[in-house]
Amino acid sequence: MNLNQTFSILFRIHKARITKQGLAPIWVRITVDGKRSECSTQKQIYPKFWDAENNKVSEKFGEAKSINDYLTLIKADLLRHYNILLSTKDFVTADDVKNSYKGVKEIKKTFLQLFKQFNQQLTERKEIDDLSEGRHKRFGSLAISMSSYGCQLQTSLEQSSRRCKRICYASIFSRLLNMETHSLVRTTQPI
Repeated sequence: MNLNQTFSILFRIHKARITKQGLAPIWVRITVDGKRSECSTQKQIYPKFWDAENNKVSEKFGEAKSINDYLTLIKADLLRHYNILLSTKDFVTADDVKNSYKGVKEIKKTFLQLFKQFNQQLTERKEIDDLSEGRHKRFGSLAISMSSYGCQLQTSLEQSSRRCKRICYASIFSRLLNMETHSLVRTTQPI
């Protein structure tokens, strides 16, 4: 949790997107540590009724109270999402807050996918001579062993519904590191 982050919410009209009827959409700008992210509030008004100083619709507009109440709800909801993210993550970005507010889910990767990504980075390091050939080969063979071990594990889990179907990849990884690479290929016993 980073308590030194700055966070602000600003409402503004998007003058570049004025409709044929002369209505401008109201957008919300989320700023975290100087980095911005914006999205539409799905509300529109005539630009002459926007009070830029107070970030709200002027009282002269007929629907001002309902739109301003809606903007207040959006602000409270964004603040709630920011606080939730701040309590669960070490670092929060403006895009994280926007995605959380809009319901965009973070793509979660399996351990095997992350390990393949790690091996790709090692391959790039090897190409610029930042990694030895032997170390690159060891991690490559470990990736092959892990994928075959994962297939064996998945097969054994499908055969027996009594076994636990939730697998902690961290424990698998620690077991793999403790075993020799050549013995992993021959392993047929499930965990």
